[in-house]
Amino acid sequence: MLYLDTSFLVPLFRSEPSSDAIEAFLRRRRNSLLCTSAWALVEFSSFLSREVRMGFLARDDARLIADQFDQVMDESFELIVPSASDYQIAQVFVRNFSTQLRAGDALHLATAQSNSVGHFYSLDKALLKAAKQLGVTASSGPVVLD
Repeated sequence: MLYLDTSFLVPLFRSEPSSDAIEAFLRRRRNSLLCTSAWALVEFSSFLSREVRMGFLARDDARLIADQFDQVMDESFELIVPSASDYQIAQVFVRNFSTQLRAGDALHLATAQSNSVGHFYSLDKALLKAAKQLGVTASSGPVVLD
């Protein structure tokens, strides 16, 4: 099972330098089970809201992207709903101050770890560093991070 965090999902719906590489990467793994957390749904919506608020995206375009996102999530992803124990694990991760994790990122890692995903993908360098510290198998996949 491949867990994609929000930073790895966004380039599938908004053109970014990493978009082509991520699309090709996922096409090569089309037989793999893809998953993400219900938290990613909230984060993705927050991303779209910020883009509209900052004037980078029109409301109608944001609605279209949101609809596309919802359809892909329904058709191609297993959605993991964080449990109470996932929140407790996330709390432990955040209190490990050396990880410097933010709450949402800790919840992604905790959800992935407690559901025994095979690999965690993110484009967030700080999150990947924390994953390594916590023993979660994670990488940026095909994207080289500076």
